Amino acid sequence: MRNPLAVAVVQPVWAGPDVLANAERHAQAIEESEARLLVFPELSLTGYDLEAQPLAVDDSRLRPITEACRSTGAVALVGAPVRDPDGREYIATPAVTGEDTTPAYRKMHLHGPESDRFTPGAEPVVLTVDGWRLGLASATTPPFPSTPRTRQRSASTPMSPAPSTAPGPPLRPPRLPHA
Repeated sequence: MRNPLAVAVVQPVWAGPDVLANAERHAQAIEESEARLLVFPELSLTGYDLEAQPLAVDDSRLRPITEACRSTGAVALVGAPVRDPDGREYIATPAVTGEDTTPAYRKMHLHGPESDRFTPGAEPVVLTVDGWRLGLASATTPPFPSTPRTRQRSASTPMSPAPSTAPGPPLRPPRLPHA
């Protein structure tokens, strides 16, 4: 029998289009949580701004998140536009650990103006954390018929970053303990 996996769904107060300030708020949430896995909203580092500059996985502004994950042993699923080496851009869910950042999931089912800029992800992704196989998806993925079959074949537990519903600050304050 595997151990339970402590998961936190977090929506920090948005710091505007300042990626470093948003990364610092993500880091604070990671440090205040006792969760092993933290899931942040789609495009949480830039806000739902479809014109935001893409982030590279080695962007120095992500360092506060990496350091928080290193000090706590957490894995953080954050949201950002990313550009692959071939130039294609995605709405992505980078996975940040204490060692590195990788684009764990690329949103597959784009809608409205998202498809004017971004490329849809090619396939569902399974992320393994402490023996738990987690099927990653965006909030708009579940209605598509292929998703449950893919998760069944991969024997994964579904995980979905919360959508960002509008540009600008989040609609709800974070639910974190206060220092």
